[in-house]
Amino acid sequence: MTKVELIDFLGTIAQSGTSKFFTALKENKDLGADNGLIGQFGVGFYSDFLVAEKVVVSTKSPKSDKQYVWELAAESSSYMIRVETDPKNIISYGTQIKLYLRPDDKYEFSEPARIQSLVKNYSQFVSFPIYTWQEKSRTVEVEEEE
Repeated sequence: MTKVELIDFLGTIAQSGTSKFFTALKENKDLGADNGLIGQFGVGFYSDFLVAEKVVVSTKSPKSDKQYVWELAAESSSYMIRVETDPKNIISYGTQIKLYLRPDDKYEFSEPARIQSLVKNYSQFVSFPIYTWQEKSRTVEVEEEE
């Protein structure tokens, strides 16, 4: 997305319904704020805040030389847009969304199988491919030579 598209697509939503969403989320925190809240505000981008403390969207349009980063913290009432300057965070083009999960939700929603199941279930009508990135590691014991 371009900067204008970020403002139009994410900024408009943030200004129109986010404060109500966050207020309701905080009020229902003790009740275990579940998926029932999504129905009150619509299934969409801002449902990320059911499990995330912060959302960062990095995006670069083929129409622009600049990569923009849109950021919003759950407790904030305004978002920030900046130009990405760190070479290790530059993407060729496309959009990358990072969710910084709340401590209570880290284990359930950081399992690759759970994420892939959610993406498959809730994005079946999206006409472009969605990829999930996974990092795998394993521990191997090595015998020491004397």
